[in-house]
Amino acid sequence: GARLDWGVLRGFGEELPAVFRGLVRSPVRRAAQGAAPTGGAVDLRTRLAGMSAPEREDLLLELVRDNAAEILGHRSSEALDTERDFLELGFDSLATMELRNRMNKELDLRLSATAVFDHSTAKTLSLHLCTLLDKVDEKDRTAAPALSESPGNTIEQENDTVGALFRQAVARGDHRRGLDLLQAVARLRPMYSSSADSGQVPIPLSLATGPKQPQVFCFSSPMAMGGAHQYARLAASFRGVRSLTALSMPGFAEQDPLPDSADTAVEGFCAGVLRAVEAGGNDRFVLFGYSAGGLFAHATARRLEERGTPPAAVVLVDTYLADNENMDTFWGGMIGGLFEREEIFGPFTSARLSAMGWYSDLIGDLAPAPIEAPVLFVRPDRWIGQGPESTAPGQDGWRATWKDAHTVVEVAADHMTILEEQAPATAEVIESWLGSLGSSSSPEPRD
Repeated sequence: GARLDWGVLRGFGEELPAVFRGLVRSPVRRAAQGAAPTGGAVDLRTRLAGMSAPEREDLLLELVRDNAAEILGHRSSEALDTERDFLELGFDSLATMELRNRMNKELDLRLSATAVFDHSTAKTLSLHLCTLLDKVDEKDRTAAPALSESPGNTIEQENDTVGALFRQAVARGDHRRGLDLLQAVARLRPMYSSSADSGQVPIPLSLATGPKQPQVFCFSSPMAMGGAHQYARLAASFRGVRSLTALSMPGFAEQDPLPDSADTAVEGFCAGVLRAVEAGGNDRFVLFGYSAGGLFAHATARRLEERGTPPAAVVLVDTYLADNENMDTFWGGMIGGLFEREEIFGPFTSARLSAMGWYSDLIGDLAPAPIEAPVLFVRPDRWIGQGPESTAPGQDGWRATWKDAHTVVEVAADHMTILEEQAPATAEVIESWLGSLGSSSSPEPRD
């Protein structure tokens, strides 16, 4: 592939083409209007300390908004909606990391890796910054080198015993016992048996809008970094084309309970999809699931068909059945890929890891039954983290299969990069197939 000259790219400064933003760090054009005095972060913190609470909130909001707009490539920050989710605005994992790093530099902080995900609008992030700065008096602000969030939210995991033990098990190649540990921890967490009664119906998050129908609902993979951000890069290809809405898996935040069964989770997804469909006023929709999220998407499709509100189609991306003979090997490779991405997606806390362990158990209860909707099955052409020439383990035996798929397409990627670097290629395959739904009631099967 072509080599990129990072020095040349940085030299573009403000004129850096949008496609390269997020790959290189460019100088901040401005902080908030007139906010950053020449003395840097210490002077800015001192200035904030002398302001009234409303003035401080306004200045921090302007700081966040201006940096967010610059990262997105906007020439002006005025149009950036401070109450819209960063993912809805077009952020991906690299952009969220860039915004976190900028806030750390501007304010001399040590925000956690998940700060922008946890406080996902410019408004809520600026209020979080206010809270952090209020925790230290003016003497501490000027004397301390940096203000950190609570130790439990930092990237270091020394104090997270569950995480440490799980990592040790994975390092020994014993991820199965590691998952057993996570499942045991999950059973100690609060559970719910009714999504509607407990208020745990997944809230859809709009990632793209466009005129084409049907709209698409995305089910995240229930892994330790599972969430709407998994679809951020893919969504970029659908903006202005068709609506793409993500449904996160419940239970990954510290305060969230877990569904007590796969059936409870599916019921919640049905309610979330139907609520969004009714609000949108168009009953044509597609369910899209990545990895194990595909099992929940498929089960939700079947449940909705039984209730007379069927999806127009189902799209599955590299979804392995729970009884696949290579499932243990797949888990090992996938967990390794997760750890490699921890700096981007944030620390794998006990809540996130135990939720992953819990869902790894629940998917065993999702034995797919035939559905009426046409199914597109998209899979990578290589094993996790290996080159295109690799076909381990067992020749082609590592490939995920779906016997009832109408169409099977391979993308030049692995399980992780199919929604990351290769997301545009994956989006092209999906959009082409969805376009074929309008020309025939059922696409021609092919493998």
